[in-house]
Amino acid sequence: MAGVREARHLLGLPVGSRAAAAAPGHRDRCADAAQRPRAAPRGRGRTRVQAVADIATIGILQERSIRASGVLTEQLQYALVSRISIEQAKGILSRIHGISVDDAFTLLRSYARGAGLGLSAVATEVVNEPDRHPTLTRPRR
Repeated sequence: MAGVREARHLLGLPVGSRAAAAAPGHRDRCADAAQRPRAAPRGRGRTRVQAVADIATIGILQERSIRASGVLTEQLQYALVSRISIEQAKGILSRIHGISVDDAFTLLRSYARGAGLGLSAVATEVVNEPDRHPTLTRPRR
């Protein structure tokens, strides 16, 4: 009920008035007035209610935007780290097998698919723990 009192205060309504108020909550939760209003706000009260609703909407949209940009940042960071590992593994395989970097990528991708593993996981292991994939990392004779 504290949210209702705060909303009424923001609207400039007395605490004992019959107007309903709602305070934006976390995600899908909303603390609303204990009773249904008997009369909808009119005039200035209605304008204030709309203003509070608009402010709440803007806040929710900004939160979603910030959250989405954080997710995008994490995805880009993962992609960058993954790409670095793949490039390093291509260089290592190219050197070990005496093949081009493009052929090394094809070899790496084929191995990962055949083993049912992710490309970036195999690449990271080729760089950090080459003995985990001896058929891929030992020179052919």
